[in-house]
Amino acid sequence: MASYTHNGDRRAATQPIDNWNAIGDALADVCNELGAAPQGTAATVQARLDAFDTTIAQYGQVAVSNLRIQPGATAANQVRVTCDLIAIEGSIVANIDKTADISVAGINGLDTGSEGANSQYYIWLGFNPTTLVPCALLSLSSTRGGLTLSHGTLAGFTQFRIVGSVKNTSGAFWQAIQQGSIVHSGGTQIVNLNSNGTGTFLNASQQTITVTNVPPHARVVYLEVYFSADLTSGTNLRSLIFRPADVDLATTVARLSDFGPLETSWSAWVRQDVSASQQFTLNVSAPADGVVYVIQVNVVGWEEPRIAV
Repeated sequence: MASYTHNGDRRAATQPIDNWNAIGDALADVCNELGAAPQGTAATVQARLDAFDTTIAQYGQVAVSNLRIQPGATAANQVRVTCDLIAIEGSIVANIDKTADISVAGINGLDTGSEGANSQYYIWLGFNPTTLVPCALLSLSSTRGGLTLSHGTLAGFTQFRIVGSVKNTSGAFWQAIQQGSIVHSGGTQIVNLNSNGTGTFLNASQQTITVTNVPPHARVVYLEVYFSADLTSGTNLRSLIFRPADVDLATTVARLSDFGPLETSWSAWVRQDVSASQQFTLNVSAPADGVVYVIQVNVVGWEEPRIAV
């Protein structure tokens, strides 16, 4: 009897219900082809199994389950990538646990060159479809065509997918943890404003804020906002509004994060769109009655736009 092949070790049991329905339909077709004499239909069965693989791979072009990126054992120069299931250019790879080291050349290290300080590195997962071995890779390139794959240890690795990024500062990675498409960082203060007792900022009631310590491709950031006020001689602040710096306030009310009226002291998390120049505008509405207030904003994370979950 002919032997049938199926790359089961490239599949995972965790699938959405729609995908299980597709699997059931595909297996039903295989059973119908088997009939009473499976020996005589080996080629047809194998063809359907191949088509089944292709269908699942096409489904999984953007699929990813439980992706996590965190500092490696040597946090200054390593990132660890774990994932239950991920599609990498046509292959579905399960149970990944790889560490990329910026001091290593080739597989599980740099695609080319040597470590560069104050550089944005992009994190890639690679896959060898012949050996079914995955790897992690660091590269200065954010595009597939920009990867340099000439190192001997990368021979056979023909499938790659970008999964995140990391900033290498002065000899050490900037520490953050990525879960799916959301990156949690330690927090960087970008706003520390005080009123001057007349209900306005020292400079203006509208401030254009530039986000720092996020990768250049980030267009959504997470902010921790803290507000406090001394209301002994005035009333509370009316509203605090965030919006992208390149968006007209009058026509984008639905996109605003608007808090008001504000109490004496509070904190909140805000998911904020930023412009291509990574800026947003902070608008404040306050009565000119002598109230003294402080507004502080910290960047605590961002979204990786290349990861679909």
